[in-house]
Amino acid sequence: MKMAENSASSNVLKDQWVLLVSPAGWALPSFKFGVESLGGKIERFLLTYSMGRPSWSDFRKSNALRNHQLREYVTRAKEKPCMAIFVSYDDSLEAQTVSFMRKLGIFTVCFHVDMATQWYRILRTGPYFDLVGCAQKINMNALKKYSINAVFLPMAASYPPDFFKQFSQETSYEKVITYVGTHSSYRLWVIDELKRFFPIRCYGGWFKDELDRIEKSSKFVPDPALIEKKRGFLGTLSKTLFDGRYIAPIFRNSFYVFDHILKNRFPHLKKRDFPLISPESLRPYWKGCLNDNQFFTTFATSLLNLGFTYFCGKPGTAGEIRQCRLREFEGPLYSVNGPYLMQNFPELDELYKRDQEVIVWNDKEDLKDKVRSLFKDEKLCRQIAIKGREAVLKRHLWSHRILEMLSYKKC
Repeated sequence: MKMAENSASSNVLKDQWVLLVSPAGWALPSFKFGVESLGGKIERFLLTYSMGRPSWSDFRKSNALRNHQLREYVTRAKEKPCMAIFVSYDDSLEAQTVSFMRKLGIFTVCFHVDMATQWYRILRTGPYFDLVGCAQKINMNALKKYSINAVFLPMAASYPPDFFKQFSQETSYEKVITYVGTHSSYRLWVIDELKRFFPIRCYGGWFKDELDRIEKSSKFVPDPALIEKKRGFLGTLSKTLFDGRYIAPIFRNSFYVFDHILKNRFPHLKKRDFPLISPESLRPYWKGCLNDNQFFTTFATSLLNLGFTYFCGKPGTAGEIRQCRLREFEGPLYSVNGPYLMQNFPELDELYKRDQEVIVWNDKEDLKDKVRSLFKDEKLCRQIAIKGREAVLKRHLWSHRILEMLSYKKC
């Protein structure tokens, strides 16, 4: 990983533009922040994920058409982009499209942000990219075996226009642990333990009845790129076949990966590694869903903010896998009055100074011990929060990731 520091705002991309090929969601606002911070412009071409669609539907035909439209889009451009960033994989992107852009002299980057162990999703298109940036280092190491130019390129953070103005103001806060995120089984197991000892509040789309109520009470219009039929039996079977198609050639050294995929598609095959906690039992601690405008305020008004990196496997064993995601950068940036509680993961020391910029925990008992100590020293909490925020502003903004991508571009 080539670390770009202190270059969050420069004119490296002045008078140039970057093409982003991605579905709707986090990718556009994130890369828009990064590119514009460097003086450039960005244009997005929508290419959605479609793994849940049955492979015997019209998807392949419509997918080929969309790839053709992308090639035409680049051909018609008055000036070619200085870089094309793809947050797209083999289910949507054709190798011909990547090869076409490289022949035009466009620097092509696949930003592989998929989960740990799902590196097989770009085995077909991966070799055609100039660079494959892996948010999960475990994926990078696997892809290199297949002649793919893969490097470690973690996710990053961005901030709203009034970010520094908000930080200049004193904010009141509660002596509470806040968790914002999904309600996976492992996370519920840990939160259920924490609530016995500490005040805690949780946010996220945990309950379908509440999500339905919000959608009905608002004038919400979904992005067409996000509209997909709910995955039924055929969709689940199709996704399993899709995964198997790319796993088959590497069966000899990847049985664990296939086993993991199969059990995620069909959960009843999976043996529980920890007690199953019902989200309903934690409803009293759940405070609702957040929109983008509420995200910063929620983090800022809490003494401690909790994060998870656990992905799969039995906790505390060699088979456990943890992964670094978007929240590992947003959390430290938005924590004002206390540190971000970051669960340990293999690449952490490459990104942060542990227990100086973020508080690192490993398991439930370790987490409880550290929370007890922090609740007794609010001055220390604020000092670590400041250092964590400075670390993100110095090294982990989306502008830094763009600079890291460009550092691999051959002049």
